[in-house]
Amino acid sequence: MQLKSDPNPTLDLERLLAARRWGEAVLAARRRLSADPRDAAAWAGMAGALAGGLREPEAAYTAYGRALAALEQQPQQQRRMAGGGDRQGWARDLATQRLECLAAVARADSNAVRARWERSGLAAAGAAAGGASGAPRGTAAPVARAGDGGARPRVFVLSDLHADTSSGGGGTHMELLRRISGTRFRRDVLLVAGDVADTLPATREALRLLKERFGRVFYVPGNHCLWLRPGLEAGAASLPDSLSKLWALLAACDELGVETVAAEVAPGLAVAPLQSWYNAAFDERDPRPGRYRFDSWCRWPVSDLDVWQLMLRLNDATLAAVDAWRQRRQAPTSASSSSTRFGSDGNGNACAGSFAGAGAGGDGPPPAASAGLVVISMSHFLPHPSLPFPRLPAEMAKAVGCRELLLLLDRLGSDVHVYGHTHMPYDGSLPAPGPLQPSPAAQLRQGQQQRRDDGGGGDGAGGAGGDEGPAAGRPSTRRYVHWPLQGQSSGRALLRCIWDGAVLCCQDVDVDGATAGE
Repeated sequence: MQLKSDPNPTLDLERLLAARRWGEAVLAARRRLSADPRDAAAWAGMAGALAGGLREPEAAYTAYGRALAALEQQPQQQRRMAGGGDRQGWARDLATQRLECLAAVARADSNAVRARWERSGLAAAGAAAGGASGAPRGTAAPVARAGDGGARPRVFVLSDLHADTSSGGGGTHMELLRRISGTRFRRDVLLVAGDVADTLPATREALRLLKERFGRVFYVPGNHCLWLRPGLEAGAASLPDSLSKLWALLAACDELGVETVAAEVAPGLAVAPLQSWYNAAFDERDPRPGRYRFDSWCRWPVSDLDVWQLMLRLNDATLAAVDAWRQRRQAPTSASSSSTRFGSDGNGNACAGSFAGAGAGGDGPPPAASAGLVVISMSHFLPHPSLPFPRLPAEMAKAVGCRELLLLLDRLGSDVHVYGHTHMPYDGSLPAPGPLQPSPAAQLRQGQQQRRDDGGGGDGAGGAGGDEGPAAGRPSTRRYVHWPLQGQSSGRALLRCIWDGAVLCCQDVDVDGATAGE
């Protein structure tokens, strides 16, 4: 049924799009969708307006996904296409435009991405934010930011909260989060390395609880965070695939004040969140794709085997921003650093894991990549093949890590990398592995990309390709930390502190703020 105020909705929407009246076009599309939520042409028109002039590629991506879903449900809608054409060709065009929205997000051509970088302050002088304009939304976190003269914050790590599951003691992990002191960590920083919960509402609630307790919270999503579980995910119809859920998660973080891009958290100390996914080639014994499909509740616009490349590409702005930060700090790049930036567990001991058989490798923290500067990177998936992970079920090695992440860590000059996923606590140092050898298929893709680049130039600031680019400095060893909430006792959970306000450290602190052992 057509609305009285819109006697010819098809013509109205098309005319508004042709006139580049983007805001009015979105309203016209919404009027049509209120009458018929499966109107593929209206979804496509809304997406075109959002991407074409409003610089909202995330919302446009989701709208294109809704258009494709509607087209699949109602093939007869091909008759409503402007200028005619076949349904299959229209579907290809919609899929192509959806991927173009993804590319816009990767190059930070998005109001939401630019606002995040402006709030972070890290890319103020860099190309990553693309000259972001407009006042930052939200309020500053009650924590000592770089240069404010206040007490320096500590940095804690946690991952694999699984807040919507049982903690094993009759309660849930969400209840365990509520036990964290609401006063002892107000000036501190918490790094959450993914798998907060399975559903968007539970993830949002868990992050809200943490943001109430910590001055600043940084977050990267894990595989569970991107699941679309039938019957459990509220509003699942509005999320065509897992990238749409990723955009929704990032938007929720914006509203909560949870940070998802790199920032300086203390003078000379930067945190760099990285998007990631696993690559089957991480399995060194058998790098071929496996037969088992992990994370079947995820849906993607590309093959499951290519998701890792898509995710790594979303880190281009982070690489550029950290480069700009280093240049702004005017710190020379070298393979060594003042030892005063690194500490121990407070008792003169090198770092080691302390619960559930946490592993400790190497000889404590490695030297910093740049004198006077420290970078803590974070991802959900493992970057180093020597990190511990469960060997069961079969083919698990194909779904735990992505060795190409090491290229990004080298580019960032990462001193400490925080990760999640395995539920096997670890805090130790590992030497850099041997050179990364791409698979034959990857070599073919790289050759094709190189030929395209030779003809038309490059397309990004670095990222997932075979060329590592100019590294900020590659330490011979790097510290890796995994500290999951899953598996901890419901009576006395611990947080791992890796920065005590002045130097890197290795301390366990309970939810009441007391150092373990006191």
